[in-house]
Amino acid sequence: MKLYNQVNFSLGYAFFRLFPQRKFYSMKKTKKFDCVEMKNRIQGKIYEDIKGMTLEEEHEYRRKKIEDGSLADLYKKI
Repeated sequence: MKLYNQVNFSLGYAFFRLFPQRKFYSMKKTKKFDCVEMKNRIQGKIYEDIKGMTLEEEHEYRRKKIEDGSLADLYKKI
């Protein structure tokens, strides 16, 4: 490799590097919103709401949540 680069450099070509150096950037840890924590919190609330319900009661609970939720208009169009 060393000889190859000497020949290239003497002929006016750029320096050849087999493995170019890479820059690694770390992410800033200034998150104000944790989606996993939110998902777990919502699932926990739903679990507490439906705990002890029969299957039919659970279906009714979910249907009511869908019909009354923020996406109810979109759901009715489907």
